[in-house]
Amino acid sequence: MRRDEEIANFQSKPFYEVLAHLATQKQETFSAKWQPSEACLPYMDEERRVLVRGLAQNVVSRISDKSAVITQLVSKDKKQHPPLPYSLSALQIDAAKRFGMSAKDVLDTCQSLYERHKLITYPRSDSRYLPVEQHGLAPLVLKAISGGAAELLQQVDAPDHRLKSKAWDDKKVDAHHAIVPTEKTANLSSLSLREKQLYLHIARQYLAQFYPAYCYGETTVQVTIEGGLFNTKARQDKSLGWKQLFARQESHGNKPIEKKPAEESTSKDDDDNDEFIGQLPPLTLGQLLHCTRGELLEKIRSRLKPLPMQLYLAL
Repeated sequence: MRRDEEIANFQSKPFYEVLAHLATQKQETFSAKWQPSEACLPYMDEERRVLVRGLAQNVVSRISDKSAVITQLVSKDKKQHPPLPYSLSALQIDAAKRFGMSAKDVLDTCQSLYERHKLITYPRSDSRYLPVEQHGLAPLVLKAISGGAAELLQQVDAPDHRLKSKAWDDKKVDAHHAIVPTEKTANLSSLSLREKQLYLHIARQYLAQFYPAYCYGETTVQVTIEGGLFNTKARQDKSLGWKQLFARQESHGNKPIEKKPAEESTSKDDDDNDEFIGQLPPLTLGQLLHCTRGELLEKIRSRLKPLPMQLYLAL
């Protein structure tokens, strides 16, 4: 009830960020985002977003055409494990983002894939894990996917049925396990658009369990300008692993799939909410830079969303 009241009474308000546009002595450029200090707390919301435009504008004025220095530089090798197979609520969330499907549409379509076509396991599940013994079925399920949904495996390495991701965990399986494809080979031409979209979505999530982790290098940079701190991050792919399944833009039916899949957000091995830039020039700790200008960004607080479990109210 309290959450419902917060949603009903929510009012969108602007908040403000500041970007510092930086240049090296070789005129290589990148940007970093302002990190407000504790002194700014009275002017921020609970998520530490600045609500006073004048405060952000003052930072822009202070840093423009000023010297800067790299005060922290950390590079790490990191990895991200495959996203877990779908529960019903997780599938509903992703299908809403990807295909504009309602919670009821997803359930009805899954029921058809389960009861009529026999292509997926029991859909009314709140688990994202699988019993260990089911790993023995992997070769048959993978064969069915490659035979009926070969488009998922175009231009990617073949899945390795010997791999066992963290999805197989008897301790985390409740009355029903995660939603996965069955050993039956799909005839995609016999499915409706919605059925095809969801089957491919579920099958690809299952395929991801048979690929190694996504490995990348992450560089975090802290820059100090006029006493203020500015941070940025960059990521360099080293081994795509399971991400190669999601790397290229595909079209399932008439609905294109985004290059960055929504289901990646289900992984806790990575700071997915952090903002990354594509590339950084060669940098060193203590290196002097020039802030060519500051930029004020005005954004709008997004509306509060119901908790994921509330999706079940639509069933």
